[in-house]
Amino acid sequence: MTPEGTAAMILLAIIIGARLLFGKLFVNRSDSRKLHQTVKGYILTTLGSLTVIILGFSLRFWELNVATAQGILLGLLLVLGGYYAFLEWRYIRESRRHIATLLTTVVAVAAVGVYVLILPIV
Repeated sequence: MTPEGTAAMILLAIIIGARLLFGKLFVNRSDSRKLHQTVKGYILTTLGSLTVIILGFSLRFWELNVATAQGILLGLLLVLGGYYAFLEWRYIRESRRHIATLLTTVVAVAAVGVYVLILPIV
């Protein structure tokens, strides 16, 4: 495996590990509700995700340099995680899933930022 592939696998393991850890620490296990169990939550999540995906793919046509596009993609990742955490806070507040989502988003943005911005230099 190439060094980039190894780094990507480590990045993925960090993000999944953070989600599992924060899920065990903060989520109320007696509340089994999920955001996608309601029609409203499903529609809002889908609309937010599609908006971020369309913005991400439209970067290709804006003729930006790579560094600017990477910063914008990190921002989109942060916005999507924050939006999803807001929906969880708004519709299933008692489960405290929003705390785990926010912390996982912070870890994911930091890890992807290190992967994208620092590793190519080394």
